[in-house]
Amino acid sequence: MKVSKRMIITRLSIMVFICFLAILIVTWVFPYAGLSVSKSYTVKLDPIVAKQYDIMLSEYNQIMENSQDHSKTYTIGIAALDIFQEILVVDKVEWKVTEETLEELLFHVSAYREMLLSHAFSESYKVEAKMYLEVAVNAAIELESHITAIQKREGLMRNDLRVLLRNLYGDIGGSFNHFITFYETVHNSAFN
Repeated sequence: MKVSKRMIITRLSIMVFICFLAILIVTWVFPYAGLSVSKSYTVKLDPIVAKQYDIMLSEYNQIMENSQDHSKTYTIGIAALDIFQEILVVDKVEWKVTEETLEELLFHVSAYREMLLSHAFSESYKVEAKMYLEVAVNAAIELESHITAIQKREGLMRNDLRVLLRNLYGDIGGSFNHFITFYETVHNSAFN
């Protein structure tokens, strides 16, 4: 039984097509899998949450601009504002997350955590402010662990990844909110 050249080309074409189709399916179903081509995922953000974060950043920016305090806490407050503006100011509709995005996010959150920890031991605060600072530090540590968990998990399906990234975006805003509470407590106790 002799196989013709045309039959071999047809079979090879079918196998190449099946491989290409398999890679596309893996890329679609498992965006961060080893065989995935783009290794990115775009999360559709809740417009209400994105707007709330925008308002929160604007209000905190106003607090910082109107502040007469130029202590170490103020300096940390400005640095935190810069970090969270970098992280939270994304497109109001969607957030494209790649491996590089997660690495950059982890870098910023680690720097923020280190900044809070070094600040915690260099200043003395009232009990209430210390409690809020501890909550802010714990939120930063939790945020770091969530980012690392997403990075290390391979084979996440689109739905799982969507849920994890939306939760991560919410945790980022929550972490910033904890810092704002700490800063406002310190700022208000300084003027009372």
